[in-house]
Amino acid sequence: DEGARRVVEIGAEVLPGLGERPMFVSGSGSGDVVLSSVEILALNHYRVREGWEKGLHAEGASLGCLFGLLMWDVIFAGGIADVFRTKYQAGPLDFGTDEFYGNRMELVDSRLREIETADCETLRCMIGSTWDTHYGQQCVCLNWDLFPDGKQDAQDLACCVGGFVLSNICGRLARDYRHCRGGVPDLTLWSPSRNDCKFVEVKSPTDRLSTKQVLWIDFLTSHGASRSVQGKNVGRSLLVLL
Repeated sequence: DEGARRVVEIGAEVLPGLGERPMFVSGSGSGDVVLSSVEILALNHYRVREGWEKGLHAEGASLGCLFGLLMWDVIFAGGIADVFRTKYQAGPLDFGTDEFYGNRMELVDSRLREIETADCETLRCMIGSTWDTHYGQQCVCLNWDLFPDGKQDAQDLACCVGGFVLSNICGRLARDYRHCRGGVPDLTLWSPSRNDCKFVEVKSPTDRLSTKQVLWIDFLTSHGASRSVQGKNVGRSLLVLL
């Protein structure tokens, strides 16, 4: 039900004849004409018009990175039979299956409790420790090059999301990564100065939300809005361009 969601409308001219995905023409602050995808147009809107200092069009990659950084030693835990055959694996063989959580239930639940109660400085230390120790090593859910400012961006984003919401996100991914990695909102926005974050799903006028997108939007909203994290809530927007 789109009426139950915040809808932000941005006006831009559609440039026809460039394939299946529409491209949009808009103006820049310097007076130049800018040609961009619907996601980049939305990202620029939130940066310029609403003051979000940081933003990525990354869909599930931003949450996947935080999951990998916060759960690294759980993902690569030893003592579990037949999940590591060589030292070159980017993750255990049961990653993305039902067995991943079942094989590590105590480890996962313990880490989720740590994340849930962590304050900003603790989250920074958790992210920083993994980053400094394992930077550049392969991990199935982590792209070290995603954040323009590297470790600082990852730490800032974790603080802006907050421990409670991060714990629930990591729990969802740990239990069913294969089916939950899709459908994450297009944009991840965060503001270190306001200590706030927002996840935004972007749609052109002819697009519709998929089932996975609806599930993620409802999940993020219910967990972010049901409990304040250091005085902030996770927002969500359905952005429609007309």
